[in-house]
Amino acid sequence: MGKAVIEYGREVEMIVKTNCRDKREIERSLDGMLDFCFSPKMLTLYRKLCRFYYDIDENAATRYVRYYRDMWDPSEKKEWLKGIY
Repeated sequence: MGKAVIEYGREVEMIVKTNCRDKREIERSLDGMLDFCFSPKMLTLYRKLCRFYYDIDENAATRYVRYYRDMWDPSEKKEWLKGIY
């Protein structure tokens, strides 16, 4: 887990530092990070990149917030399950 945080941390810092506008690159990073967002450190990086992405593509950034909530937020899962049972 520590290695993933270090690697993605470098990616996020480079994207932000260079003011990268390549949506594919940003989304590739977010997609990869999402699997590790159970870690508070990775979640911090994910949020940072989502905030950065929001100024580039508000709808896409909002979608990535939803992806996180669907996958990791227990209160969101409870709400979703209410509709099933």
